[in-house]
Amino acid sequence: MRSRAVPHRTVIFRLSSLGDILLTTPFIRALRKAAGPDAQIDFVVKEQYADLVRYNPHLSAIHMLGSGGGIGALFSLAAGLRKQKYEVVFDLHRSLRTLVLRALLPSSRKEVINKRTLRRWELVHWKRGIGKYFPHAVERYCETLIPYGITPDDNGLEIVIPEDVLGYTAEQVAARLVPHANPVIGICPGARHFTKRWPREKYVGVGQRLIRELGASILLFGGQEERDVCEEIARQLPTASVLDLAGSFSILETAAAMDACAVVITNDSGLMHLAAARKRPVVALFGSTTRELGFFPYGTKSIVVEEEGLSCRPCSHIGLDHCPEKHFRCMLDLGVDDVVGAVQRLMAER
Repeated sequence: MRSRAVPHRTVIFRLSSLGDILLTTPFIRALRKAAGPDAQIDFVVKEQYADLVRYNPHLSAIHMLGSGGGIGALFSLAAGLRKQKYEVVFDLHRSLRTLVLRALLPSSRKEVINKRTLRRWELVHWKRGIGKYFPHAVERYCETLIPYGITPDDNGLEIVIPEDVLGYTAEQVAARLVPHANPVIGICPGARHFTKRWPREKYVGVGQRLIRELGASILLFGGQEERDVCEEIARQLPTASVLDLAGSFSILETAAAMDACAVVITNDSGLMHLAAARKRPVVALFGSTTRELGFFPYGTKSIVVEEEGLSCRPCSHIGLDHCPEKHFRCMLDLGVDDVVGAVQRLMAER
C-alpha cells in the first residue's frame, strides 16, 4: 500500500494529563523528522499542562484550552484553529472534547488513536490477555503515523527545560541536600487514585533502609495534593537526609530536580513518566493496574514491582478510590525488601 504524502500543516490533540502528554513526545519527534524543519506542527493542550510541551523544539505553536474547558472555550479555540487550515488533525486523546474540536474542523483529514477499548475492557473485567503483548501507549499514538510511512525512533520520552530553570533548580537542591550525598534517591509517593498508591509507611521503610544501608539522601516529589503524604514521610526520616519538594516546585523544576537522582521510586503515575522523560532509572510500583495496559515506563531503565499472582488484577485501567475486593493485596503484599532490592539492581547496572 502506497503511503500518503507527509502533511505540511498539522495539529495534534492531547489535552491532558501529565503522563499522557509526555507519551506523545516520540510521536512529535517522528512527525517533525519526516515533515522537515519548515512544516507547521501545532499542539492543543489544557492550559495547566502547557509547560510539558512549551519548549519542545519540534513544535511550531501551542494552543491552550482554558482550565474550564466548557463548550464556549471549545468553540473559541476551534475558531482560531480553523484559520490555520490544517491538512491533518491527529487526535491522540479521543475524548468528548476532542470529538467536538474534530467536528469543528471539517476540512481537515482526521487521524484518531485506536485505544483498544474493547481489549482493555476484556483485560480489566474478564482478565483476558494477561501476560500477552499489548501495545504501549507510545506505540498506539504512533500507529496514526503509519499511513504516512512514519516510524518513531528509540530515543524515548522528552521534556525540554530552559537553562535558567535547570540552573536555579540545581542550586536549590545542592544547597539543601547533605553535601556529597551518595546516592540521591527520588520518591514519588502520590497518584491520583487510591489503588495506585503504595502505603506511605512502606515508603518510610524504604527511605530508612536506603539512608541506613547506602548513605542515601531522599528527594520527595509531588504536587500540592501530595504535600501531606510527603510531609508525613519526611517527618519519619532523618532531617539531614531528606528534602521534601512536594508542592514547592513547578513541574519543570520537579523534572530538573529529578536529574540529581540515581533512581526514582514511583507509583504508576504522571511523575513516573516525568522521570522516564529525564532518562532516570525507575522503580515503578503497580497495584490495581498492570503492564498489559500499556503505561509502564518507556525508554529508560526500569523495574516494575508488582504482585503478579493476584487473579483480581487489573481491576481498573486508571485506578479506583477503593479496593473492590476489600483486601488491597496488590499493594499491601509488595514488600520493602522488594523495592530496596530493585533499587540496588538498577544502581548496580549504572
